[in-house]
Amino acid sequence: MAVAAGSRGADPASARVALRTPAGGVVATASITRGDGDNASLALVAHRLSVRVTDTYALWTRTPHTGRAVLVGRFMVSDEGECRARFNLPGARPSSQFWITPAERPANVVAAG
Repeated sequence: MAVAAGSRGADPASARVALRTPAGGVVATASITRGDGDNASLALVAHRLSVRVTDTYALWTRTPHTGRAVLVGRFMVSDEGECRARFNLPGARPSSQFWITPAERPANVVAAG
């Protein structure tokens, strides 16, 4: 898992996650920052994901206390395999473990971090 705390002077609650394919290539990054109230905000930037007309991807995480898989949200990519999306994460201390799957095949992990 590639998580880096924010740089000096940055919000201590911020983190970055690199989502890698099983071969090790980075296909997305996620930046987690403080959101509104008790929520966190996750900005996802995907690039070089597989492109098929019917592909919708799902971003997943685990609950901090139980470790149960939770769907963060769905997104689609451009013809170049790129996407920018923003999601809200409930709770002040979100998990730092995330993974991407095809939305219709949640057991097939495309990338994780």
